[in-house]
Amino acid sequence: MAVLPCCHDLATRDSGELAGWVAGGLAIDLVRALRLKQQGYRIWTQTIPPEITPMNRLLLGEPDHTKDTKDRKDTKENPCSGG
Repeated sequence: MAVLPCCHDLATRDSGELAGWVAGGLAIDLVRALRLKQQGYRIWTQTIPPEITPMNRLLLGEPDHTKDTKDRKDTKENPCSGG
């Protein structure tokens, strides 16, 4: 998946309480990236030229199949691991 986040409404979007350290829009995008990672995605972050849009942070992700394979392997090797 690829997302070019925009419309960072601090009143309705989750900034993870990071807006005190970084700009609000960046805080929201950081939370979005971390949520994808927590949901099992591999993520990459890039920027596109600001001449195209000033909202130029590009968030890329794909399902992390290596994590699934590792989890299945761990469960198979150790049936008491909770699987």
